[in-house]
Formats: sequence, structure tokens, C-alpha cells
Amino acid sequence: MNYFSTVGDINPMAIYSRVDQQMFEAILERSSDNIVITDGRGYILSASTNFYRIYGIPFQEVIGKRVDELEKIDILKPSVTLEVIRQRREIQVMQTTTAGLHVMAVGFPVFDDDGNIARVVSFSRDMTDFNLLQQEFEALQKSRVQPPEDTPDDNVPQLVYRSHVLGEVVRLIRRISGSDLSVLFLGESGVGKTELARFAHDQSRRKDGPFIDLNCAAIPESIFESEIFGYEAGAFSGTDRKGKEGVLEAAYGGPLFLDEVGELPASLQTKLLKVLQDGEYRKLGSTKNL
Repeated sequence: MNYFSTVGDINPMAIYSRVDQQMFEAILERSSDNIVITDGRGYILSASTNFYRIYGIPFQEVIGKRVDELEKIDILKPSVTLEVIRQRREIQVMQTTTAGLHVMAVGFPVFDDDGNIARVVSFSRDMTDFNLLQQEFEALQKSRVQPPEDTPDDNVPQLVYRSHVLGEVVRLIRRISGSDLSVLFLGESGVGKTELARFAHDQSRRKDGPFIDLNCAAIPESIFESEIFGYEAGAFSGTDRKGKEGVLEAAYGGPLFLDEVGELPASLQTKLLKVLQDGEYRKLGSTKNL
């Protein structure tokens, strides 16, 4: 099936002398894009049948016309071909058709041996459905993750602050309160990280669960794993015969705030990171994931 109409005896394949002709024809037959070829002055030499689907005019009616004529009547606006001729390089533009379609058009020049533009080849694609889908996705994400910022819950204790920067942090906490994201609080000692963590807990869906605050720097390294993960009965000598519940288990249903986690040895930080990544852990002496 021939998807091209051309003017006179001009062969559009001639400008692709370095490209296998059969491959080029196969691309034309299978392309869902609209393809237009003009000469160096902007006269349309060839146009694919997809021109009608995108721009609403049969391709036969634009053959031989200058692209600036079509731009004046809002058919190709803005014209990617004119921009290619003006700037002598590949150009990409977004167009809105008379039917309200959003079209992405890409054009590039083909030079002759003297460095003059002999042809301009442009491809255009209807992006309307993609743009609508993207807008719907963004709206869905906003509705799921961002509750109204200016309507704090009267039943939740509110922070008292004067800093504009801290106000932005509070608003960010409110926006993520409906998600299951892990949160990292960075700041020097005394800036209120623990209070912000409690505020995040009170704003979250787990506000009825426990809030466990663990000062990592206050736990000796030798017993840190047993305190965090707990252990099974008989896991090792000198332990409680009934086993021990770790703080991860105690915090089930609520947040675990690990204060001063940067004071831990790198080996222990790696084990905690794996818990955050996998969402599960094992008690010491156990083969069962929790």
C-alpha cells in the first residue's frame, strides 16, 4: 500500500540515498505518525495519509502548498518546518490543532552538497490521549498522597513554631501522612527531630498504634541486635528462656523512631537498611520472617 502522494516526478526516496530503500518503505507503511516532506522553501512535496487523521485535511489538498499558508489558517501552528528552515537544525514543537488535538512535531533538515537545505522532513504524533492520561495520573496521585494542607485535625496536637522553614517541613509531613513512606529526619541535636517524628505519627493512619522512640547511641553494640530484633527461646546461653520481643515487634502497628542512628557501626546500619528495604526481619535464632 502506498502511503505517500508526491508532486511531479520528485522521488522522496532520493533524499535517503544512504538508507536502504526497502527498509524506508517498510517504515512508511507501518508508521502511525504523520510524515511531511517539503523542499528548502517550505513547499509540501509529500504527505502521508495520516495527515487527515491529525490535521483534519486530506493530504491531497496540501500537496504543493507552502507551510506558511497552512500556518496562517491554523493548520500547522506553529510550523516545525519553518523553524527548521530558519534555524537550520532539528526542531521539536508542540502544536494544537483546530480540533483541539495536542500534537508533537519533530522536523530536521536535509542538506545538499553546497550546504543548502534541499528537503525538510517532519514527523508529527497525536499526544492528546497521553497528556490526558498523565493529567489523570497526577490528579490521582495528588488525591491519594496530599490531604488538604490548611485543614489540620483538631484532635491532633499541633506544633508551636515560628520558623518559615519549619512550617514547610510541617506541611510536607501533612502531605505524606496518608502514605506508607519511610521518613528520614536530618538535623543537629536539639532542633526537635523527635517532636516532628511524634507529629508525623499523630498525623498518620497509624496514630492509634504505639510510638516507639529508640536512642541508638544509648544501646551497647553487643546487645543492639537482640534489642532490635529480639530472640527466640534458647537462642543462646544466658538469655530469657521464654525469648525476647524486640523493638521492631513492639512497634508493630505504629512507627519506630530510631534516634541517633548515625552513631551505629556501619555493619548494624546495613542490617537496619535491609529491614527497611525488605519490610521483614528475623529474630535471633529463628528461621521465620516477621
